[in-house]
Amino acid sequence: MKSKPPLQALPNQAAPAKHPVHDLIMDSRTGSEMSPNEFVKILRTCNGGMAIYVHLPFCTTPGVVCTEHSRLAQDESEMNHYLINLKREMGRVTLLLDSKPVLTQLHLGGGTPNYLSEPQLMRLMDTIEAYFEISAATEMSLDASARRSSRTQLELLHGLGFRNISYKANDLSASIEQTFSRLDSFEILQDVFSNTREAGLKTISMDLAYGLPEQSIADITDRLQQIKILSPDRVSCHSYTAKAETFGHHNLAGQDAIPSLADRLVMFNTIAEFMQAEGYEWVGLDYFAKSTDTIAEAHQQQRLHRNVIGYNTHGCPNTLGFGTRAVSDIGSRAITKNHNSIQSWHAALQRAEFPMQSGILLSEDEASQRRAMQDLLCNLQVDDYTQLAYDETSASRVRELEAAGVLQITDDKAVVTEQGRFALHHTVIEHSLLTPWRLAV
Repeated sequence: MKSKPPLQALPNQAAPAKHPVHDLIMDSRTGSEMSPNEFVKILRTCNGGMAIYVHLPFCTTPGVVCTEHSRLAQDESEMNHYLINLKREMGRVTLLLDSKPVLTQLHLGGGTPNYLSEPQLMRLMDTIEAYFEISAATEMSLDASARRSSRTQLELLHGLGFRNISYKANDLSASIEQTFSRLDSFEILQDVFSNTREAGLKTISMDLAYGLPEQSIADITDRLQQIKILSPDRVSCHSYTAKAETFGHHNLAGQDAIPSLADRLVMFNTIAEFMQAEGYEWVGLDYFAKSTDTIAEAHQQQRLHRNVIGYNTHGCPNTLGFGTRAVSDIGSRAITKNHNSIQSWHAALQRAEFPMQSGILLSEDEASQRRAMQDLLCNLQVDDYTQLAYDETSASRVRELEAAGVLQITDDKAVVTEQGRFALHHTVIEHSLLTPWRLAV
């Protein structure tokens, strides 16, 4: 089948509010509501590798544009209480498994996981190792604040087995940092990056957010030059989207200060061109990694995967989430999300209940479609495009994507076009469609 030429999205053109891919993914996010008892049955029969995500919701200084459910801990006792219930939750979940799981991947997210003191970090790792087997092959990573990353702490993290660290420094521009409570200056990051490498951590990642309030294209250009000097191994790139209904502090930024869609298109195009010119591989839709990085190599070889933690090369089919708002995903079929509210999460565990806020169970067809969509968004192609379209509605969406120049379909294969990749980045990332199926933020 001959492909249509890709449509050009010029910076001065207004883009539609929704794209066919939005409808395709939303239509596929069906399934049925799942109860805790149903999740228990699935856990008892799950097999394959295991990854875990541990959410630590505490932070130092919440930013005005922050999109995480985090809180400023009032004292150490609050964090200690949280660690006690994390242990309770892990014990309750792993009791259902046949044997002590060997971890493929472990990630500490937040919030700011390194907001914990050194004794608390060691206590957390003792808890994890009591219920899970950590081997030399386990991929261990965490999110971190540069302001909390002392040389001593970095050496401790290395000693505990962590090799990958992601710094949440969304913007390095002085005016934006000061206006929106981001205090990680370029000089601080230079020092922290140096200490991180000297401590032996292998991979340094950082965020690059564009479309922030008051941000200009000149700010993006300046920031890219600073990133060039910092030379992180990976850069996660995403557009800021205000969610005042979920995060009340977003109202403080003001809608008038947010760059227009046209400016955001120019910002991302500038980022993509610069990063690739500097030797980074554009990975999936929203990542840039040095060409020698494992995820860049996996992307080049069409074997990249993505779970609720992020891009990976192992393709582990199961992820268990612990802590507030953590997501579990068993075999791409059973997906649950814990309570956002720390009070609700504590209360459920005190009642000896699973702290589930919501859960969904996909049919085999829906799960197959979900895996195909993830493959498409990771590797930019799927060998059998009919997996994206198991019914007439989703088949119609696929045809729309082809007609719009997003997909090129030849025989059974669907390939994302270059123009389609930009369209998917803006549509999927800005609408948060990579988040788990139909689960509330």
